Amino acid sequence: MLEAVWKVTEVYPDRNYSVQQTEGDLHIEFSDTRYSVVICTRRFTEIVPEHFYELSAEVTSNNLDYKVCFIWYDADDMEYAKGYLPEDGRILSPQGCSALEVEILITGACGSLIAHTPNLKKIGPYEPRMVKVCTVAHELFNGTDEHIYSENIATVERQLDEVGKRCPDIIVLTECVFHTRVIPEMGKVIPKTHMDSPEVKLLCEKARQYHTYIACSIKEEDSDGILHNTGLLIDREGEIGGIYRKSHLTIGEREEGIPYSDELPVFDTDFGRIGMQICWDHFFPESSRVLALKGAELLVMPTHGFLECRAMARAVDNGIYVATAYFWNDGTAIYAPDGTIVDKATGKGYAIAEIDLNKICYVRYLSCNSRGEPNDYYLHERRPELYALLTKGKA
Repeated sequence: MLEAVWKVTEVYPDRNYSVQQTEGDLHIEFSDTRYSVVICTRRFTEIVPEHFYELSAEVTSNNLDYKVCFIWYDADDMEYAKGYLPEDGRILSPQGCSALEVEILITGACGSLIAHTPNLKKIGPYEPRMVKVCTVAHELFNGTDEHIYSENIATVERQLDEVGKRCPDIIVLTECVFHTRVIPEMGKVIPKTHMDSPEVKLLCEKARQYHTYIACSIKEEDSDGILHNTGLLIDREGEIGGIYRKSHLTIGEREEGIPYSDELPVFDTDFGRIGMQICWDHFFPESSRVLALKGAELLVMPTHGFLECRAMARAVDNGIYVATAYFWNDGTAIYAPDGTIVDKATGKGYAIAEIDLNKICYVRYLSCNSRGEPNDYYLHERRPELYALLTKGKA
């Protein structure tokens, strides 16, 4: 049930405002040249907890800035959580909440705005979107020792057979998976990996066998003889569904002849959208933020370099899940959007956990005085116009 009228709060009551309500629409005019703020709210009652709703709140503005927020209230009429209205309008009522308030936060000077009557449609009860993530340390099956190339291939196959029987939705392997700690076989050079190499076909066969996605990176030589640190996302049918070439390179990689990539793609899977970062990439927070802006819900990180604080930070920075696959058990882990470790490889050689991509990770006193979803706030409250220096090269 929707309340009949809008409630209007003038943050600066000494400003010149004009406020009118007509058939549920709110007409506001700022005639003052000074910065002004008006908060307009309208409430829906009889909300069913733990249900998905579709909220629409159309606004027409002339020279005024505005943000559309939604606020959940519990049975005691206390504010429980607050967020920004997503583009698709899809929101989830938290457990114990019985009312929803639409808030139009209007700022600026000398302009007008119409807040049209909001609409709310109940879609259905909450359903989890469970994803079983498995990330594998290289040291599983004595991976810390140096091996020739063929031995590494055999190790990867054993790793996939070990974790594949646990029915994960996605398996994350480490960086340059066939070249990890590789040494030349006596009298031979270390082989190069090509996209049509038998070892890449092996990854595809194992993805198909275990009906899982596989994410990793390979040291790829292309048809022109150029080396790349190439991330692969192989789908459940054994097809290469996504390719990402490393975009942040170390001195050693550049000396080896590996070129930069200028793309930061995200990949759609049957369980959600993922982004990939390879080792040095995740030391640069700007790139993970771009992936989050593109809708990534999970970051997978094959890596040969690792600081736990950075993986935690990438999760917290963006309010999304992060899965790291490292040389060793310590550093192979799955991180929640609040930075907590969901599972770690210590003791078993791999981390595995079921995560719910539909579950909202609320944090108290983040931007508001109740609870909020980190990614929601970070993406809406950024100030990209202030960050131009980040896109300029070193002088």
